Amino acid sequence: MAATLLVWIGGGWWAMGTAVQWVSAALARTPRREGALRHRPADFSVVAPLRGAADASPAYVGALRDLAGQGAEILICIASESDGAFAATRGLWPGAPILVGEDTTFNPKMNNVRKGLEAATRPVVALCDAGIALDADVLARAAAALSPEVGLVLALKAAEEPETFAAEIERAYIDGHQARFLLAADRLGLTVASGGVTLMAHDTLQRIGNWRGFNRWIADDY
Repeated sequence: MAATLLVWIGGGWWAMGTAVQWVSAALARTPRREGALRHRPADFSVVAPLRGAADASPAYVGALRDLAGQGAEILICIASESDGAFAATRGLWPGAPILVGEDTTFNPKMNNVRKGLEAATRPVVALCDAGIALDADVLARAAAALSPEVGLVLALKAAEEPETFAAEIERAYIDGHQARFLLAADRLGLTVASGGVTLMAHDTLQRIGNWRGFNRWIADDY
């Protein structure tokens, strides 16, 4: 009986996954039109939380430094100067704009980034997951969807350079299936989210109470 049940569960999961693949492939043949690019680098406040030396990779810190050189407001958030990310970031970017401090709420990420969200001054605020290499073109294309009716956009990430077998499995899902399943869930009216970059109009951020608006949930992207 148990074996039969497992077969049915496995077959059902396979059928659902196959259906999602075919339907999403069909939907992708008529993608949504991209909005006109309206933002330049100086329009963005990029809030970048780091925890641990591994988060402060040369590629990530270098991408943030490049954005700063193009005019973006970069707000690197680190819990304390004893965190390995602090020395690693300073070593790669001596003049990096680092904000230090941590709150004690149930939300670890928000504990770190609150200071960055409060310090942000530009028209668009981009709250990043650590390690996502951004450039001005990606930010501008993601923010194009913002409008008087749309105050928040989630830009999905693509995975590169996995270092372990588990990371390779995660990369395979993120790069091969993430967008398909999120699109399918969205079309079914389900609430879905996936880490990446959360972009908000600054006035939307203020309307929801800044960081307090996110602290009602377990994750900012949700």
